[in-house]
Amino acid sequence: MEDDKIYITDDTGKEYAFKILMSYDLEGKEYVIVEDPELPDQAYVFCIGENGTIETVEDPELLDIAEELIGTVNGDE
Repeated sequence: MEDDKIYITDDTGKEYAFKILMSYDLEGKEYVIVEDPELPDQAYVFCIGENGTIETVEDPELLDIAEELIGTVNGDE
């Protein structure tokens, strides 16, 4: 993982580069909020596993936390 980018490979082997907006730890897990440079209005949340695995976060509670963090950083609250 570079300082401001994360690279994710899908099941077909295609690699995607995402810009890291922020990272945070929650209950012992590392999360990153990223955006696709081609779709800057769309943010994604991933959980980084201990062995470097990357999983998409789909839990509504965890997505709400990420949305609150982005809102705080952007001064929306």
